[in-house]
Amino acid sequence: MVTNPRLPAHGISLFLATVFVVGGVAGIGILALPYSIVLTGWSGIFLIVASALASGFCGWKLGACWTILEERWEEYRGHVRDPYPSIAFKAYGKWARMGTSAIQILGLFGYGSVFLLLSAELVMDVTRQFSGGTVTFYFCYWLIIIAVGLGLLMQLGTPKDFG
Repeated sequence: MVTNPRLPAHGISLFLATVFVVGGVAGIGILALPYSIVLTGWSGIFLIVASALASGFCGWKLGACWTILEERWEEYRGHVRDPYPSIAFKAYGKWARMGTSAIQILGLFGYGSVFLLLSAELVMDVTRQFSGGTVTFYFCYWLIIIAVGLGLLMQLGTPKDFG
């Protein structure tokens, strides 16, 4: 019996995991996009289009690098936990793997911090709006409540554990 490596024995599929990641990353950016365009005007629209094209080009090149890795080294043909550091390792060695991992960790910390701040601000505004101004939890309290709540939810595992 031949099994498809892209379909897990249990959990979610690769497609659904991709939808979760893209939805999470793009979702917060879309919330801030109208305000950013108002502040920057036409130059902001140009920057958004240029950034989208640059991201597409980088994705295309990373895909080509990964294809080369899969063709030349058999150990990369299955599931690989750290694809970007693996590409860096084969291109430049151990220091590049460590540098790429460090950049990814710093990026994730930054994204997480921004998501937490935006979530706290959004919840504060929504509760104030729906309560007619009677609920006056300050931003810093919502920040702690959301951080603790998300920390507890993270103990449940990853999306693949819910399939």
